Amino acid sequence: MTMGKPAVQAGAAGVSAMTAPSGAAGQGWPAAVVAVAVGVVVLLGMFSGTVVATVSTWWNTGSYNHGLLVVPVVLLLVWERRAALARVAPRPSPFGLLAVAVASLLWTLGSAVAALIVEQAALVGMIWGLVIAVIGWRAAWQIAFPLAWLVFAVPFGDFLVVHLQDVTAWMTVGLLRLSGVPVFSDGVLLQTAFGSFEVAEACSGLRFLTACLAFGTLFAWQVYADWKRRLLFVIASAVVPVIANGVRAYGIVMLTDMVGPSVARDVDHVVYGWLFFSVVMALMAGVGLLFRQPPPTALPDFVGPGRGGTGTVAAAVVLALGVGAVLPGWLALGTIRDAHAAGGRIAVPLALGVPAGWDDAPPRAWQPAFAGAASVLHEGFAAPGARLERIAAWFPNQEQGREVVNRQHDLLGPGWQRLSSARVALTVDGQPVEALELRLTGPEGARRVVWSWYWVDGAFTGDDRLAKLLQARALLFGRSDAGALLAVSAEYADPLEEPATLGALRAFVVGQQDLSRRLADAAEGLPALAARP
Repeated sequence: MTMGKPAVQAGAAGVSAMTAPSGAAGQGWPAAVVAVAVGVVVLLGMFSGTVVATVSTWWNTGSYNHGLLVVPVVLLLVWERRAALARVAPRPSPFGLLAVAVASLLWTLGSAVAALIVEQAALVGMIWGLVIAVIGWRAAWQIAFPLAWLVFAVPFGDFLVVHLQDVTAWMTVGLLRLSGVPVFSDGVLLQTAFGSFEVAEACSGLRFLTACLAFGTLFAWQVYADWKRRLLFVIASAVVPVIANGVRAYGIVMLTDMVGPSVARDVDHVVYGWLFFSVVMALMAGVGLLFRQPPPTALPDFVGPGRGGTGTVAAAVVLALGVGAVLPGWLALGTIRDAHAAGGRIAVPLALGVPAGWDDAPPRAWQPAFAGAASVLHEGFAAPGARLERIAAWFPNQEQGREVVNRQHDLLGPGWQRLSSARVALTVDGQPVEALELRLTGPEGARRVVWSWYWVDGAFTGDDRLAKLLQARALLFGRSDAGALLAVSAEYADPLEEPATLGALRAFVVGQQDLSRRLADAAEGLPALAARP
């Protein structure tokens, strides 16, 4: 009996030893939570332009409506981790300040080149850095997934629309042929015995893909403990919606044959638009639950509080906000944009010249649109057996809404529809370029091929991302950030004429001389005359 008492006392001491550190760790959290909350609110206020643009996209664009739920879900996920956080005392970390500095630099570059998605991603990075700066990397690791899931607040995915259209058209054609339905396809246009169909941008399935990927990532984290299962379910969340959208498009074509186009359209909006994808997501969740795993019960090892207490936490959030404001503040003062304009410049008209062997000719009725372009040079040319157009959309001073890389640009023009997209290797003024190729169909079955690429900071490129990086390079080194979107295009009536048309386009592109120099001359302008006293 006497041996039992020490055992009980030891047990009580053991319980005390297990609970006391947790309580000690939790003592620093009220100040840390307040600091993080205030810091995030101030940070969002500092970058209110980016925040407003992001929320507007969530609200007005169907593909990103799920963004409205991201912040509440993240807060709920953090709340679920409160027991683990209580065992890891907040310890402000300088690594968070480094993360804020890198993200701030990224935001500054994104703002300088008017790349909103870069600004949005950088703002998420600054939030990550601020959290780490205030509570430390060990505590932040306990809420790593909620922080990472903030990525879905960034409206990304528009670049996938064209590719998703092509995949959906390819799947629809394959399923129709497997069903014994004769179909002729020309890019995204399908022709059957009972009607013509177009896989439009709205049919690309981007909305379902983005929502399903966000849901699948959250589901995988909550239901599985094993990283392999999580990864497999996330991959399935990206693949299944693409396949489901192809099945949906196939179903609409078949339904049109059975009940007519008007009824099929209504069914698509009511049944396929909501019910079909809801069922698909429910089936994914049902199958996923069959392989669910019990959640881990182990709590992290105790990490005691560091030095400094509330004062250190307050200093950390102030430093994080200060670091985040330095570079954007510099940009706001116009330091970068004024660097290449010192002394003043006089704009000169853009003139590209006529390649040898070609004559001026009236351009045909093709009217692409370029948002925010300062000027658009639209010229027609003719040579024996060939006729084509050249367009140069000129952006001498790029800013938000007036940039050379802008998804609002329309290379199709009224009356034209995209058939397919591809990449074509060209040599432009001696520089190799992988240009974008668009095949279009227009009035009365006319066909058109469009090759387009960019010129920025003395270089040609067909890559949107590289064009933005070239613009950033020009700004950082004090050069003009002027840019041009260049396109050559030719129209033809018979598909058999396409090889000859492509040959004429290639000969025209190769024949353009001093193109880069002429663009550079327009970008640099003429020195302004010194003002007389």
